[in-house]
Amino acid sequence: MQVRTERDWRVWSFHLTPAPPTATTSSTRSSICQFWMSAVATTMPIPSGAFMPVFILGAAFGRLVGEIMATLFPHGIVFDGILYRIIPGGYAVIGAAALTGAVTHTVSTAVICFELTGQISHILPMMVAVILANMVAQGLQPSLYDSIIQVKKLPYLPELGFGHMSQYNIFVEDIMVTKVNFISSQSTYREVKLLLDSSSLKSIPLVDSKESMILLGSIDRLELLALCDWWLSPERRLLMQGRSLQEQNQSQKHSWESFAFVDEEEEEDGEKVSL
Repeated sequence: MQVRTERDWRVWSFHLTPAPPTATTSSTRSSICQFWMSAVATTMPIPSGAFMPVFILGAAFGRLVGEIMATLFPHGIVFDGILYRIIPGGYAVIGAAALTGAVTHTVSTAVICFELTGQISHILPMMVAVILANMVAQGLQPSLYDSIIQVKKLPYLPELGFGHMSQYNIFVEDIMVTKVNFISSQSTYREVKLLLDSSSLKSIPLVDSKESMILLGSIDRLELLALCDWWLSPERRLLMQGRSLQEQNQSQKHSWESFAFVDEEEEEDGEKVSL
């Protein structure tokens, strides 16, 4: 019977233990996972962020390029007699800034990366990468946020190109609606009811008066409908009737108090005359 020593067990467990993945393999896996996860995050119907997923995706791609460069040039690159080491982390920072700037069509991502890392040693390559990526992306497609607006068919103002300079002479009054439905403090029940029946506005503007037309705010359509129903409801009639009865009782009470006050004055005058 063969007895295994502790050294044999260590060698045996070493051969059975899988080798840890290399940096290039990890970067490749991370880039693939971050790609589809970023696509899911930016297309979900709930707010899940768009800047950070793209930022992390760019960092993963940049780290992958940095690891490839470190594998190809393990001792660094010699330029003008100076040896420059390959730092994969620097490639990750530049990749994150470049991809985020290209996707969002902004240059401020370079400043954000400077603030995150706390150093400006890569300021020149980062600015060049961000500007070039931004120029290429603007020539190919709109930004991520404009694309989301177009996909969801939301109203927005498109960018005016160099061949549409004449459109800058168009004013808002040329395309705005001049006949606006509104209500004011002088509006009657009939006017409000006619406005609700003739239009399908969800929110109705409220102005100060018909002469000044100063906008005070807006009233929801459902609130106006509820107010109109309440105005002619039996509950309101009972409430108004109760208030009128209460006012009548108070007026009668005041009248009796005034009569009593007059009687007291007459009695005092009679006593003075008798004296």
